Amino acid sequence: MSDDNIKFNINKFIKPKKYFEKWEKDLYKEIKTQSKEVESLTNCLYDAKRIFICGRGRSELTAKKCFMRLKQTGKWELYAIGETFTPPIEEGNKDVLFCVSGSGKTNYVVTAAETGKKEGAVIATLTSKPETSLGKSSDFLIKIKGRTKDVPDYEVAQIKKDLEPIGYYGSEFEHKADKCMELIINWLIKRKGIAEDKMLHNNVE
Repeated sequence: MSDDNIKFNINKFIKPKKYFEKWEKDLYKEIKTQSKEVESLTNCLYDAKRIFICGRGRSELTAKKCFMRLKQTGKWELYAIGETFTPPIEEGNKDVLFCVSGSGKTNYVVTAAETGKKEGAVIATLTSKPETSLGKSSDFLIKIKGRTKDVPDYEVAQIKKDLEPIGYYGSEFEHKADKCMELIINWLIKRKGIAEDKMLHNNVE
């Protein structure tokens, strides 16, 4: 129940920052332990001619936001699955389907990955559940730990007062996935040797 009488307190307002900081530290550790997987996935994207983004809800929005930077380089063709202007995937066309799903069970994403693979696309994925159908369909995968609806550990920890809730299901995964994609994209842009002023020019056009 809401309480309109609660006064704004800046210290309480920024209290969740310690959780965001912890998530990011955890992410960097996760990335370091998967250095080979991260390198393989970034090489896959680097060699791609066309990249198709696939996700649902906030995961999809996060991916679109991050990959917009790649489109601004002018070096990759970027599309989102489900949009009216998205072309079909074609075998032999260096197409990569980049999937983002914390649970790895989102029907829309799983179906897209399985279909895309049959059509000849390389499947690259960010998920918390590599053992799922989505994970098994993926050619390249980075595991990002996060709270999902089918994981009771979060509630157990909350009862034990090991932590307190600061967001809805998926918040941790989305936050960490966002940072992970930013790191990947930053590396790809640097590797291509693209200057920032060139990207700004492309963004204006």
